[in-house]
Amino acid sequence: MFKFIRSIFGKKSSSEDTAEAPKPALKDSSSEFDLSTQEGRWAAVAHLDIDAQLAIMFPEWLDDPLPQVTLRRLAPAKDGSWPISESWLGGLPWLGDQPWPIDKCGVPMHHLASISLTELARLTTDGLFPNTGRLSFFTGRRPDDYPDLQILHTDGAEDTKPPAGLRPLDNEFGSSERTGPEAVLDRYPVQLSTEPWPQNTKRQDDGRMEAYRIWKEEYEADRTPFYWNMGYRLLHGLKKATANDNVERAIANKAPYLKEAEERAKNASTEGDRARAQKLLQAQNFELEAYTTKLDDYRAFIDAVEQKVLAHDRWSVMTGDYIEWFRDALAAVRYNEYDTPDQHTHFGAIYRLSFDRLHSLDDAASDTYSTIVNQPAPVIADLPPKCLESLDYRPGFAPNQGQHQMFGIGLDIQGQLAEFADHYLLLQLHYDKGAGLQIGDVGVIQFMIKPDDLAARNWDAVRITMAGN
Repeated sequence: MFKFIRSIFGKKSSSEDTAEAPKPALKDSSSEFDLSTQEGRWAAVAHLDIDAQLAIMFPEWLDDPLPQVTLRRLAPAKDGSWPISESWLGGLPWLGDQPWPIDKCGVPMHHLASISLTELARLTTDGLFPNTGRLSFFTGRRPDDYPDLQILHTDGAEDTKPPAGLRPLDNEFGSSERTGPEAVLDRYPVQLSTEPWPQNTKRQDDGRMEAYRIWKEEYEADRTPFYWNMGYRLLHGLKKATANDNVERAIANKAPYLKEAEERAKNASTEGDRARAQKLLQAQNFELEAYTTKLDDYRAFIDAVEQKVLAHDRWSVMTGDYIEWFRDALAAVRYNEYDTPDQHTHFGAIYRLSFDRLHSLDDAASDTYSTIVNQPAPVIADLPPKCLESLDYRPGFAPNQGQHQMFGIGLDIQGQLAEFADHYLLLQLHYDKGAGLQIGDVGVIQFMIKPDDLAARNWDAVRITMAGN
């Protein structure tokens, strides 16, 4: 869209190509506007004539975007240990004596990545970056709900303890099982290289679908193992149901649902409508009963599951009686609003408050396959050889991951990069479920910097954009 508008309104004549571009013509003074905010910039642009507006809205593209530096997530070893890396996504920054950044809402920011400048200096133009320490990238919010950012040149040598008050990660990056400190993205080591990302994304998608088809055939033929990861995933979902005051909010929200069900039963014009309304009313009362009378029993059930699960390594094989125990645990939390109420369970009514639910053994096995190939798990090499071939699996690297990079040409999902045509792409983080980075609808976070600001190492001048499909 942006490029199309520029092609209509922003194209220069041959004589203009050789002439020096005129400076933007102000209709009125724009000094009253806060040019550090998007609203202020657009308000100032409104005071310019149309040619100047187009020049600011759609700047000329840089001739040299700088060579791409790819950030590839690494995989754990067979024993579950992770490789040592100078750069990482998520986790905790090494801030040294610097304070943890606070966004313009007064809330501590989330740490997204720390990139080794020593490693980066080996892959970029001499002198472009300092050659010691790291660049640590943070994101938060502004009062207008636009994303806020801060970039720090850090030189610490150990994890900085996260402050209290971080926003729940579910609100920012989707619901994922996380193993690190509360409200902190899990740490994933990355390797920096100049090897570009594959351009044929359709081939990658087809390969992933083929890999899943192969795995499913093996699973249905009872030739794939069950892992205790299924138990860990069940435990995670059980706990999420009662986290963040979910039950208290569900109780408070029940009144309008009960009223609606009662009205539908009262005003039903046919026996069929009346029966459906009565079933709905019965289900709503059943859920309220579970929230108000069965919560202590549900928590005791969680404790029993936790005791069983934590006695096993996540990636050890689940066998025999344990598989039957797992089936029974899933039956204890069965709930489907389309069933008759006598087929529900009270624990299931509570469990359904979690977004991370497992419904059956097949569902749990499929969920585990997704974990194996996305995170990836240390057992990934045990997948069927044809499955690994379809994934283009390279030992040591996650086969499924986002296109994380510095410099080069970024993903222009919604034409958002037209506004930043005169900027370098300092960092792009792409939707990556395996790393817990569920950014919008398969979206990106991009940090943009102008060449002069990069040369001056003016990290305060970096701007941020987010876009999704």
